[in-house]
This record gives sequence, C-alpha cells and structure tokens, in this order.
Amino acid sequence: MLLAVHRAGGIVAAAESQHVSPSAVSQQIKLLEKEARARVIDRTPRGALLTDAGRVLVEAAERIEEELATARRELARIDDSTPTGRVVIASFSTAIRALLLPMLAVIRLFPDEGVAHVARRAGASVAG
Repeated sequence: MLLAVHRAGGIVAAAESQHVSPSAVSQQIKLLEKEARARVIDRTPRGALLTDAGRVLVEAAERIEEELATARRELARIDDSTPTGRVVIASFSTAIRALLLPMLAVIRLFPDEGVAHVARRAGASVAG
C-alpha cells in the first residue's frame, strides 16, 4: 500500500487506484508504521511525502516488484500455454483514457515486453 501511496501522491489517490477506501489505506499505513517502528509518510495538504524510512521501504518494494515481474516472465517463457509477444492497441484517445489507462497496473507487470499505444482519429491510418 505504501508503494501505491508513493506512486499516487496521496492516500485518497492511492485508495482510488487500489479500489479501496482512504480509511483502508490509512489503516494499512498505520500497521506498516507499527511493524517498521517508524513513520513512513508525512501527511501534508498537498499529499503524502515519504520519510527516510518510507523511502527505504518503497525502494525495497520496487525491487521486490521487479523480481516478481522477472519471475513471471521466466515462468511464462517455460509455459507454452502462456501467450507472449508484442501487442499494439489502436483506438480513439477517449477509449484509451477510459479503458487502457486503468489497466496500466497490469501492464506494468511485464515492463520488458513494451507497450505500444497508437491513438487515432476516425479515418486515420494506423502506423505499425
């Protein structure tokens, strides 16, 4: 949850991105602070700022996230039933904003695969 708060910039935004209540995010942060025996964020009117302890934990979480993504990619390579490869999505920008952007958290699980986004207007040709 701390990683979500860091990436979103605040508790309310993190709650929205994780589809939970701000109270649930705050409770998770409080539990983390109790376990770490240190404050991990400073709440400000403009959002949440990481403390030094928070930065250490976020950096560790990002490394763990990267390791998990690497493990998933390696598992996918040895599993012939898992689709792999490049996907190109072409659409109107409104559809991209409404449908694709909310899925970026899932897409980030496979950062080495790359994501190509081609937005087009009606009647425009799509470049590969």
